[in-house]
Amino acid sequence: SIGGLTALCRLDLHGNCLASLPESFCKLAALVELDLRDNLLQSLPKSFGELSALRSLLAQGNRLKTLPASFGLLQSLKSLDLEHNELQDLPESF
Repeated sequence: SIGGLTALCRLDLHGNCLASLPESFCKLAALVELDLRDNLLQSLPKSFGELSALRSLLAQGNRLKTLPASFGLLQSLKSLDLEHNELQDLPESF
């Protein structure tokens, strides 16, 4: 499972036609940079906020409609790009 890559700090999944991410994805505790641009994601895992080291998230060009309630827990996040999605609202924690 991808969650076993606990030392991974940068992950580029740009342009892979991904429709979803497994919950185990949120166990990547050392992840600092994540590039999810140009996929087919409609949502992020519920526990996405557990990526506590995440500083940069590029997720433009997906089909995201909402963000998980845990999104506001990403206190290390410095750079966020959600351009060209289908977001209808933001979670209260945002």
